[in-house]
Amino acid sequence: MIVQWLSRGVLVVTCAAIMAGCSVRRIVVNDVIAPSTVTFIQSGMTTMPQVVAQLGAPDEIIESEFGLATIYQWSDTRASGVDFGFIFRFFSPYSPSMTLAKTGIDMEQFHVHYDAQGVVRIFGFTRHEPVRPLLWFWPF
Repeated sequence: MIVQWLSRGVLVVTCAAIMAGCSVRRIVVNDVIAPSTVTFIQSGMTTMPQVVAQLGAPDEIIESEFGLATIYQWSDTRASGVDFGFIFRFFSPYSPSMTLAKTGIDMEQFHVHYDAQGVVRIFGFTRHEPVRPLLWFWPF
């Protein structure tokens, strides 16, 4: 009976030490651009200054075969990790970092292409769906 109680106690302490090394973070890069935010854009009507006034400065301005193109990028993702080296903090003055982490920052983009006069020709979102493996360890 004492051995069973002792083994459960060791298991609980080990699990608590591992959970103490867990971390979950939210990572936000730029403001999210929702489809409802860009309803004011009309092909052939809206100009580059109007788009910049509504959405702000783009992250990139590139030259396309039609004229200029602006690219807006953002990400709102979570990162999680487990530091197995955290357990050594209880026994050693040095705790090695043995971190198993998943960041998975996928940048979303909104492209606006303009003609030579600076009028919107085409625009649209690019979505990057993360590919999940068969066995997904991370809860996020």
